[in-house]
Amino acid sequence: RRVHAGNHVAPIECAKKPSIEYDSTDDRKWTLIMTNPDGNPYDCGRELLHWLVYNIPGNRVGDGTVYCPYLPPVPLQGTGFHRIIFALFRQTETIEMQNQSVKERSEE
Repeated sequence: RRVHAGNHVAPIECAKKPSIEYDSTDDRKWTLIMTNPDGNPYDCGRELLHWLVYNIPGNRVGDGTVYCPYLPPVPLQGTGFHRIIFALFRQTETIEMQNQSVKERSEE
């Protein structure tokens, strides 16, 4: 199912990582962020990061470097609808991260 601005998507439809499509040439690099501005149960004023991939070559998201593995958005009961934001940033150069990924930090 295609997702467009403003349509409603059931949590069950978000259980698997989405397929992201956009036009690009292979020589460009991108960063993709998926965030929920309504879903942080610990701090209402902060967003919850659901997915972050950087150094994406062209439009091949699966070939990028995962900083934050996909976390399905599952709103807590009684919190109503949540907005999910996808942001795609064009990089001017390859990003070299010194820090560990979110997954690696959580396993320590």
